[in-house]
Amino acid sequence: TFDDGYSGHYDFVYRDLLERNLSGVFFPSVSSSDGKTFLDVNKIQLLSARKGARLLNEIRELAVNRFLSEEKFEELIFSLPGKPRYDSFQIYAAKKLLQYALPEDVRYFVLEQLFDKIKASLVDPVFDKFYLCQDNMVKMKAGGMYFGGHGDLHLSLSHCEKHQQKKEILRSKNFLEYMGSDCPLVFCYPYGDYNHDTQTILTDFGFKFVFGVKPT
Repeated sequence: TFDDGYSGHYDFVYRDLLERNLSGVFFPSVSSSDGKTFLDVNKIQLLSARKGARLLNEIRELAVNRFLSEEKFEELIFSLPGKPRYDSFQIYAAKKLLQYALPEDVRYFVLEQLFDKIKASLVDPVFDKFYLCQDNMVKMKAGGMYFGGHGDLHLSLSHCEKHQQKKEILRSKNFLEYMGSDCPLVFCYPYGDYNHDTQTILTDFGFKFVFGVKPT
């Protein structure tokens, strides 16, 4: 299985699977397939790769006093669930703050401010050819590949209100039906994240199988 719908899934993965006479299941986020939307998850990845541990301090500088007290900011950091598996704690905390832990209006402001600072230094084709386009999805389907849902904007679903989860999942279902899904409806949780509402909504919308990163 291959998540997020990157252009490399067609350029490299698909061709390698064909050579091996194998099929794969691909899970693109709907909004990225239009060639106009650059997802927050990828902005965060580029920021963390570019700035490393410095990213947490830059988030602090933008959020504290303008929106949050120093005490509240520290509380958000030390209430983060889980432990980092691969990143340092500073990078782990920065990612989680930008993914969901900051209040939504603060999160959006901080992320856009930070990304605007590095956007000019990125090569334009990074954006133009970052994601899998719908034309190539059609070719992959004709070649025996399968597609499933991965939400619309790649949000951390357990941190979304129920109505927002419904919107994310319904957009996935509608997109799969538009693309002519020829297998049972399947879904892969963005970030591997879900709650009881997520599971209920997926069942109500007719999804038969779900992929995650831990046993359910």
